[in-house]
Amino acid sequence: MKKMGMLALLVMVLAAAAWWWNGNRKPAEPQYRTVTADRGDIVAEVSANGTLNPVTLVNVGTQVSGTVRRIEADFNQQVKAGQVLAELDPALFKAALAQSTANLANAQAQLDLAEANAVRMQTLFRQEYVSRQELDQTTAARAQAAAQVRLARAQVTRDQTNLGFSIIRSPVDGTVINRQIDVGQTVAASFQTPTLFQIGKDLTQMQIDSTVSEADIGQIKVGQPVKFRVDAFPDTEYSGAVRQVRLNATTQQNVVTYNVRRTCRCWSTPGGTCCGCRRRRCVSARRQAAPPRRAAKYAARRCTGWSTASRCGWRSKSASATRPIRKSSAASWNRARP
Repeated sequence: MKKMGMLALLVMVLAAAAWWWNGNRKPAEPQYRTVTADRGDIVAEVSANGTLNPVTLVNVGTQVSGTVRRIEADFNQQVKAGQVLAELDPALFKAALAQSTANLANAQAQLDLAEANAVRMQTLFRQEYVSRQELDQTTAARAQAAAQVRLARAQVTRDQTNLGFSIIRSPVDGTVINRQIDVGQTVAASFQTPTLFQIGKDLTQMQIDSTVSEADIGQIKVGQPVKFRVDAFPDTEYSGAVRQVRLNATTQQNVVTYNVRRTCRCWSTPGGTCCGCRRRRCVSARRQAAPPRRAAKYAARRCTGWSTASRCGWRSKSASATRPIRKSSAASWNRARP
């Protein structure tokens, strides 16, 4: 009991000391932060994510089937219009051309014989040695022989064209973005034209294809300025302009979005490639106001997730299929209100 009394007394002494210490301590002085009052614009931002693509992307294919014999262009290579990109094995095309040439020579010989018979038959008809029916049959045979010559000549032209198609040439000046064939690979162009190369015409002129929600599409107008960032250069802000707001809406999981396309001028690295890589998506909102005697700035940023894309916006060829992966970017449209 004596020990319990001593312990209770000690606790009371400590509590009294703490109360006395807190009561005599001076309260902390309030800290004030002052800023200069000014006037500004209320800016409404609409943020969205999109993909960065070349303005002109050409898919180079082939109209004929065959085995790849040579490849003259590779990734990131600058090419000119008409430059040879690849060549298919021309053996079958040369054989078909030789056959059609022989058929043309045969048809021409038949035409020469038919014309000689027609001239001879006209002479005999004037001398009344043959009937009118025999003359008409000879004339018809000459016309049929002439038609066969034209048909054989068209076949030769087609085979020559197919032989020319065995050499794949670049249709535009640009940079090879993707190559989907290798030497020895067989390409078949029976039902669908296969894509062999993808060429970006001008990688300094890019466009961003993004989806904007139905609630924000009313604030987007053609010609509005656009600012966007990419993860490859997080400290650099690029600008562009809205070029097109498409009217056809897309509904996914009961969310209605519209495709907005805007143009921008991209950049190049020493290796000749442009931006890309992994992108963090953020939805931002900013409000600036200047009431009398006080100015305030409010900012709120909320991250919604991650999206990934390979460098330069393109995926290398896989074992099953090849498809271009486009660069991720985030863009915002600013609308100033007085």
